[in-house]
Amino acid sequence: MKFSILFQVAAGAALIFSGAPPVLAQPPAAWTLEQSVRRALDRAPERRAAEAEIAAREGELSQSDAWPNPTIELRADEKLAIETQNRRGGLNLNQIIITQPLPLNRLEQQRRVAEENLASVRAEQLYRHLQIEARVAQAFHALQLAQVREHLAQQRLALAEKLHRGADHKKIGPRKFDPLVRYLSPLERARLDVLRETAYQAVAEAEGKWSEAAAQFRALLVIAPGEPQAEPLETMPLIPADTPKILSALLDGLAAHPALRATQHSRDASSAKVDVARAQRL
Repeated sequence: MKFSILFQVAAGAALIFSGAPPVLAQPPAAWTLEQSVRRALDRAPERRAAEAEIAAREGELSQSDAWPNPTIELRADEKLAIETQNRRGGLNLNQIIITQPLPLNRLEQQRRVAEENLASVRAEQLYRHLQIEARVAQAFHALQLAQVREHLAQQRLALAEKLHRGADHKKIGPRKFDPLVRYLSPLERARLDVLRETAYQAVAEAEGKWSEAAAQFRALLVIAPGEPQAEPLETMPLIPADTPKILSALLDGLAAHPALRATQHSRDASSAKVDVARAQRL
């Protein structure tokens, strides 16, 4: 008997000092707000549409200061065939017209239009990114709140079950009451039954809200059911929000809002188009 015990101890020590890494359970990956926003921007169709529009505006900018192509006009008649009485026909080329527009005062205005259009599209892309970030933040924080509420509901249910088991003298005997419910009357024990059923309903409601928030989060981030990030879907713990900035600081940053900048660039582009139309008249 002593030999077997010593052998087990020696084997355990050899296993400990053998240098083999212990097998640890990997914790489930929790979503952060930064990861959620990054994935939503990568999967958002608005981003690809904005990038295609920016590429088109950049092409317009590269061609804005190029001279227009000349036009060639040819004029011919059948005078040669009539004079020579050639039944096979023939054409007499008698006029060649080459036209080349001279946009001396128009190229600068065209380039200004292209630059303003490109700046407007880029500002609109930034505004769309901010909109996506806002939607993701709302869905992420809603999922965080639903997760915390579901956890609290489970804790309340566990406490209600504990109190109900302590008050059930048929199962644990009359001398083994829980100290919290030892001197409760039958009416109070009936109220514990109501408390437990209420806790069950609260858990079911919290789980339903969590499922709804999780479905909205998956749809926004385009998470397929078979992906590793789909299950278990957990977020970082909910922390208190930072103190918001004062109103004057928010008003100072309003001038740099991308939606306002996009509108300003669109207005400047429209004004430049008027100048281009005036230059085309010369």
